[in-house]
Amino acid sequence: MANKRRRVKIDGHGDESASSDKNAERLENLRRMFATFRREHRPRARIPRSLREAALEAIQGGIPELSVRRACCISREQLDFWRRSQNASEQQLEQPERKARIFPVVDDGCEICDGEAGQRVASELHLRVGRWEISIRQVE
Repeated sequence: MANKRRRVKIDGHGDESASSDKNAERLENLRRMFATFRREHRPRARIPRSLREAALEAIQGGIPELSVRRACCISREQLDFWRRSQNASEQQLEQPERKARIFPVVDDGCEICDGEAGQRVASELHLRVGRWEISIRQVE
C-alpha cells in the first residue's frame, strides 16, 4: 500500500501526473532550444534574451530551478544575473518617460564686422542653462 501512487488534484485543473507530464515536456523543449543554440554558436557566446526569459518563466511556472539548470546546462550565477537584469529592465519600464527639455535660442546681436572680408562673424556662443552659462568663442 505504501508503493501506490496517490493522485492529488492541483487547483481543480487536473491531477499531479498530468501537470508533471506538462512540466517534463516544457523542460524537454527548453533543453532542446538551449542545445540548438549551443550547437550553432561558439562557446561562451551570450545567450539570447528569449532563451533567458524562457528559462526564468519555466522556473516561475513551477519547474524546479535545479531541473532547469541541469537541462539547460546553466549555473546558479547565470540565473541570478538573469533575474537581476530582468528586474532592472522591468523597473525601467515602470518609470515614466521623461520628455526632452527644449531651450529657447536667442540671438543677442553679438556679431562683429570682419574688416577684411566685410562679413559679420559671431564673436561668442553663449549657452545658459539655469544658473549656468557656457561660452564658446573661436580662437582664430
